[in-house]
Amino acid sequence: MSRRLIISRHPRVVREWLEVFEKNLSVIRGLKFDEYVKVIWLDACSIPKVPHGTDPLDAPIATRTETPGRFLGVYLDKEYGLPHLVIVTERSGDLEHWTSIPLPIVRSIIKLTEVEARKARASFVRINASEAMDG
Repeated sequence: MSRRLIISRHPRVVREWLEVFEKNLSVIRGLKFDEYVKVIWLDACSIPKVPHGTDPLDAPIATRTETPGRFLGVYLDKEYGLPHLVIVTERSGDLEHWTSIPLPIVRSIIKLTEVEARKARASFVRINASEAMDG
């Protein structure tokens, strides 16, 4: 299906996505460097052992992900020139772990206080540790 067909057949979906994108840009404009945030974004998912003939609309084809961190900025990737929201998700001494999320898949950006960020970080670490053990 071409992009043109999606836009002409589903203009409401395109309008809603543009509204979310604009709202996120507005939040980003108000963020300060190193400010605490929680980013809710759509991640890819792998769906194993799907019976042939299953309608994709009957399967979970997107994964909602919440990632807390500290705002670094928005940068264009070198290969595609796509804007990415970059946050620091972990600091240890002089080293940081960065998460780079393409802006088109960001559903919302929420400013957090330091206390909220600590709670979100604890939950994030627990969930990721649990997933690592499952894998």
